[in-house]
Amino acid sequence: MSLPEIPHTIFTPITPQHRPYITIVEQPFRYHRFRYTQEGRPIPIPGASSTPENKTSVAIQVHGYEGRLRVIVSCVTRDPPYRQHPYQLVGRKCQFGVCYFEEEVTAASSTITLPKMAVRCLKRAELKESLRVREEKNVDPFQRGFQHNEDVKSLDLTVVRLCVQVVLLGENGNTRIGISPIVSDPVYNKRLFFYPFIHKLSHCSSYVDGKNHNSEQIILLGCKVVHGDIRIRFFETMNDQVVWEDFGSFQSDDIYNKTAICFKPPKYHNQDIVEPVTVWVQLVRPSDEAASSPVEFEYLPLPTGTCTNAPGIVKESKRRNTKTVQLVKRARMDINEPFPMELLDLIPDQLEVAQNVKSINQRECSSSSGSIQSDHLTGA
Repeated sequence: MSLPEIPHTIFTPITPQHRPYITIVEQPFRYHRFRYTQEGRPIPIPGASSTPENKTSVAIQVHGYEGRLRVIVSCVTRDPPYRQHPYQLVGRKCQFGVCYFEEEVTAASSTITLPKMAVRCLKRAELKESLRVREEKNVDPFQRGFQHNEDVKSLDLTVVRLCVQVVLLGENGNTRIGISPIVSDPVYNKRLFFYPFIHKLSHCSSYVDGKNHNSEQIILLGCKVVHGDIRIRFFETMNDQVVWEDFGSFQSDDIYNKTAICFKPPKYHNQDIVEPVTVWVQLVRPSDEAASSPVEFEYLPLPTGTCTNAPGIVKESKRRNTKTVQLVKRARMDINEPFPMELLDLIPDQLEVAQNVKSINQRECSSSSGSIQSDHLTGA
């Protein structure tokens, strides 16, 4: 069937009391391989709920109308105002980059499965010609014009939306009434957009203050990422509800070869935990809201003596550490002086350090004294 020139008048308003409308009941799959003509036969866009065992296709439903209608499907830009996208749809019922067919709907069968079609990408030299043909055929569902044909370099060639127009045909096929067009969810070029995934983390735990055992940063190995369009999400769930969420921090120079990210984990919302807490970490791509499968991550309590809910204890610990240094220096200066009894009030670790320092100094002094006596006897 040849695609006829579509008159502008088909989109005349109809009375609100009898306003039919359409909805998309099966969205296209979010990632699809756009192919050039020379790459061979393209693969049709599957439905969002497709599985290897059960293939589905994009489908729409017509509400408030019974009879014959015409369906026109074309590619439009991702962001509004939706303009015609130069990439083309190819398939058995597609011509000039547009899918075009007629169908009969009844109250019992108001769902229409769209024919199998795929997205064909074009070389930059072909973009203007594709839009020119679309303009010639009056394929402009939102009546936005084709001024963007003068600046095709500004178009996002990594993503399209499917725009579905429906024209209601009268009993004799001469009455044509257009209803509001709708657009699908974005369809991304699978060749350029990789689904996020986490291959490996250098550390799977961190203290609640965001620092791990050896350094403040963690290395994540994963999919091909683009700076400015990737985030590292940390979240905690309880009864299948997200109760806490935060994001890791990194800069553009922390992304290596687009597959490794060196980042700092966020601080946990409760700094006073006494037992490890398990949360989840995942990669999130804001442009299409795609997210990787979450990976377990553990937050550990702060080391002893740095509990944040008792600032007085922290200050007292610091004062004792200072006192230990002073007493150790004193023990080194005068090794004949009895061991300071004040050290007995210190915590065991500090006491052991101070005692070791004094015993080492005593051994060094004895060794030095014996060497002097030996030299004296030898000289005699």
